[in-house]
Amino acid sequence: MGMATKKESQLGIPNTIQDAATHATHDAVHMIENKKMGMIKKAINFIKALKRHAEDGFKDVSLEEYKERLTICNKCPFQKNGECLECGCILAKKAWWESEDCPIGKWPKQ
Repeated sequence: MGMATKKESQLGIPNTIQDAATHATHDAVHMIENKKMGMIKKAINFIKALKRHAEDGFKDVSLEEYKERLTICNKCPFQKNGECLECGCILAKKAWWESEDCPIGKWPKQ
């Protein structure tokens, strides 16, 4: 029996409820840290986009181009709930800004 317990722990299977709780806590902390980093990355990307937009004179694309960009985004596997999963931008905003491009090159160049 002692051998099986040792082998189980080598496979990463918790031996006790306390071990399971420790693993679960570690996993939860890791998920929270990743989410915070994701939020920080999104904020940094937005600030960079806003800077480019300001440097471009706050120019927007035409309504036709805006609709075309959103149509492309709505078909993209990296779009979820109106957010780009590649850059983290809110597409309803980013698609208006002339200074911005699709992070994977799907929007037509001006």
